[in-house]
Amino acid sequence: MVFLLGRMLCRQRLRRLQRQYGWPAVLSMAALAILITGRFAHVIGRFPLVVTVSDLEKIAGSLWLTWVAVGVVTGRDLTWHIGADRLIALRIGFVRLYAVELALSLFTVPLAVVLSILSMVAVLGRWSASRWFLAAIGFVAVVYTVRATVSLARVAAFRARVLPLRARVFVYVVIAMIVAVVAAPWLVRLHPARALADLLLQQSTMRALLILLLSVSALLIADFFVTKSVVYSGSSGPASRRGASRRAESLPLGSVWLRLPLLWRVSMAGWLRNRSAVLLLLWGAAYGFAWPFFSRVQGVYDFVPYIWMVMIFHAYLRGNVLGVDGAGLWFYTTLGVTMDRLMRVKNATLTAMQAVMIGAVLLAAALKRHSGVETPLTWACLLSFAVCGLLVGEIAGTIMSIRYPERIDRTSMYSGGFTVGALLVPVLQFILAGGALIVFAVPPTPTNWFLFIAAPVVLAVLRWRALPVWRSALLRRDGEEMLDKIGALAA
Repeated sequence: MVFLLGRMLCRQRLRRLQRQYGWPAVLSMAALAILITGRFAHVIGRFPLVVTVSDLEKIAGSLWLTWVAVGVVTGRDLTWHIGADRLIALRIGFVRLYAVELALSLFTVPLAVVLSILSMVAVLGRWSASRWFLAAIGFVAVVYTVRATVSLARVAAFRARVLPLRARVFVYVVIAMIVAVVAAPWLVRLHPARALADLLLQQSTMRALLILLLSVSALLIADFFVTKSVVYSGSSGPASRRGASRRAESLPLGSVWLRLPLLWRVSMAGWLRNRSAVLLLLWGAAYGFAWPFFSRVQGVYDFVPYIWMVMIFHAYLRGNVLGVDGAGLWFYTTLGVTMDRLMRVKNATLTAMQAVMIGAVLLAAALKRHSGVETPLTWACLLSFAVCGLLVGEIAGTIMSIRYPERIDRTSMYSGGFTVGALLVPVLQFILAGGALIVFAVPPTPTNWFLFIAAPVVLAVLRWRALPVWRSALLRRDGEEMLDKIGALAA
């Protein structure tokens, strides 16, 4: 049964890769991986000649910590997660499920590239077979320590409330021990990444191997019991009373959220459940604030491109606003929600998300000393372009979403990124950005103020007066075709 499950999951993985990327993209990535392997193997092979053992240990420890931090924040630790919470319905024991997940977790492209680099280093350095074998075991052990640490940390941060008190205390104790090993100078020798560095350089080989095996065993045992408790709690996968006990009223701004119309909440929740959309939102807000705030900027000539940049992040959604719903698009029709109203609400909620990122850029301009955005005209330029960019995106995006719809695969990083709307909307916003900078560059006159005020007013009139008419006419003509393309059940 375990072998059949593994084979089924591998076949499903291959089908998903074929659907997301296609064979041309897979071959291109394979060629790129070969080039990266050759280049990095040559560079890494020279490390022992230019750095000391202690320096390499520090580098390995920093890389391990960065790997864990990124995994905790994004939920991606470069390993394959089969989703044990979705497979418990097959009535397979959790021990077998966990074993299958550990065995298959190494079958990812990034880990294959790293193992290839390690093998190339071994060939160039003329390592013995036993040294390469021990290095490979050490690398696999470090991967499992990262995976287990990320899993435990994410449970402690996001799912601790669904655990029994004993399990919760156990998770916190394990996390505290991991932090102690990473931070305490007298425990630094127990760090698995540093042990891997010693193993690669043949420094105290048996001690380093013993540290790796003990650390990975302890972390995997802890992760096994905690993951089992989480999976059977129902907080992920099928719903349960324990997992559903957190009410919206207990969340930040929960009362405000509940006062919103139901369709608005459903639409916003749809965006927030899209991992790519959320990551782009967080990245756009963080980068849009931090980079201009902590770097040298030249006023409007820097902040206008930043505003344009953060609007690009969601262009693939703006130009194909119903694409992420897929077959779920039919759900709205059963509730009596018209496509006209649905598109209006989804555009409005997407505008709210983009406004958050634009607000981060404007906040950096307001808080930074000597930002170059200090006169009323500079603020008029920024605000005018921001409003015009959002309005043009909504107008053009609505038309393109109806005329050129395309279903977006939520699990793919590239699906929907090359639709007509995804390309046209940023181009129009780029033209607006150039126009705003040109108007700002001319000597200040009342004409500047007139253009900065008139442009958003004209676009607002088009958005609230003309767009509803255009949208209704386009839906009457192309609405059925749009439903067939996006909401096809057999896509």
